[in-house]
Order: sequence, then C-alpha cells, then structure tokens
Amino acid sequence: MSTLIVVPDARGDGAPRQAVQTRVLQNDDHTRVVQFQFEAERGLAEHQAPFPITMYLARGEASIRTGEESHDASEGFWAYVPAGMPHAVTAKTGATLLVTMFKGAAPKP
Repeated sequence: MSTLIVVPDARGDGAPRQAVQTRVLQNDDHTRVVQFQFEAERGLAEHQAPFPITMYLARGEASIRTGEESHDASEGFWAYVPAGMPHAVTAKTGATLLVTMFKGAAPKP
C-alpha cells in the first residue's frame, strides 16, 4: 500500500541555508520528488538523468537549459526532460525548483 505524503507548501521559504539546499519530498521504486532551493547565481551544472524528469519552478527566476535550448524561467515554468538529455539550472534570484524523477521508466539505451 502506498503512503500518503502531504507537503503544505512545497515552494520553499526562499531562504536556503546554503547555496543549494535539497530536500527529498517523496521516494519509492517508481518516482522521486526533490525540492531544490537555490541562492541567486547558484544552481546545478550540466548533467543528465538516466530516466525522464519534470522540472517545475515554484518560486523565483532561473535560467534553465534543456538540450540546446535556453529558457528564461519564472514561477510556474514546467518542463519534461527525456532520459539522457543534458540540462542545467542557474537561479537568477532565490529560487525553488521541484524535480520529479520517473525511475520506473525505461532507461535510455
């Protein structure tokens, strides 16, 4: 049986305790949801995930690169990133990004 998980406000407080702060909101065999809080000008260097992900910018503004495309993202930005596609994030302001990883999806060959 699955366990209900409730996060009353997943937007974060906008004041990370360090340059990049992570918090796992949910994790099971199929999915993992991580909240990233960034100070301005901080982020995640280019990397790839072995499975598809979604990114939702819940607070702030950021530059988000997916593949060869660059996005000036603000609150409400959402993206689906296929397995193996390079992506990176740089916060322009204090920002909160929610990432869902679909571990049950077929990995990129």
